[in-house]
Amino acid sequence: MFFHVLKLLAVAALCVSSVRSEEDKKMCPFLAACLKETDGKVKIEDMKVLMTAKIDDVDGISEDVLCVSKCALEKKQLLVDDKFDVDKLLVDKMMVDKVEKKEDFVECVKKIEAVKECGDLKEFMKCKIRFTKD
Repeated sequence: MFFHVLKLLAVAALCVSSVRSEEDKKMCPFLAACLKETDGKVKIEDMKVLMTAKIDDVDGISEDVLCVSKCALEKKQLLVDDKFDVDKLLVDKMMVDKVEKKEDFVECVKKIEAVKECGDLKEFMKCKIRFTKD
């Protein structure tokens, strides 16, 4: 079963193409700041991989792209002290817009011990993909 990855993580492509909602507009500054921190190493085009990623693709996503995603989640305060703020996730329209089984998604996210390194974000991405409709 193929699903799109977290809309929040893929908002880079939305910032470049068409911004579809107020929530997307709010995320763009966070993402832009995180991209700037890479000194050009990661470009918006690199972030497009997140829009089409499937479960089998997650392990192949570059560490740099994951770091930009982690940075954006932290700046938006959805990831605080290496843990996801589940309450904020559930009220963030970008996070739950296409999530079909919110309770299952939350339980999956709660099982993630910590997101200390950028690569730790892969488990969150897998949760999001599993419970998001196309």
